Amino acid sequence: MGFYAEDTLSGLTIGQAIYEVALMIAVLRWVLCLIFRVMNDRRRTESDETPAAEACCQKEYNNTLVLTTFGEIKERLPQTEETCAVCLSQLSVEDEVRELMNCYHVFHRECIERWLEHEHENHIPTCPLCRAPLLSSCCHHSSTTCVPPPQPSWAVERLLYLFGDDLLPC
Repeated sequence: MGFYAEDTLSGLTIGQAIYEVALMIAVLRWVLCLIFRVMNDRRRTESDETPAAEACCQKEYNNTLVLTTFGEIKERLPQTEETCAVCLSQLSVEDEVRELMNCYHVFHRECIERWLEHEHENHIPTCPLCRAPLLSSCCHHSSTTCVPPPQPSWAVERLLYLFGDDLLPC
């Protein structure tokens, strides 16, 4: 019986040691996660845009995203697509829409704003349909001055792709 008591006692000691080691590993992991989170938050706040750059971006958003009704766009451009590519619903004449001035695609106001919120968190905001960038590079680099955007190369490439054969000699 004495031998059985020793096995039980040593079993409790080993079990307690395993428990304490697991607890220490869990606490160490929690502390490391907390440290990394604080460092990441600090890095993120240091790289945030200045108020002047935010104003530049807001001004450029307002210039790039024209708020109107679908009826006005349909009068001006009758061949405009009648489906919102974000929600896949039909656009009606009285719907408030935003027209993207760099690619002229049209979306419901709520749809494009939700899309841009999601895109702005992840990377450079783009058109949901053709992925053309909506803002110039000045708003992506936290600069305090807003320089007018140069002619986007994607537009030139698209025109060459569509009409390049017309430029070839007969």
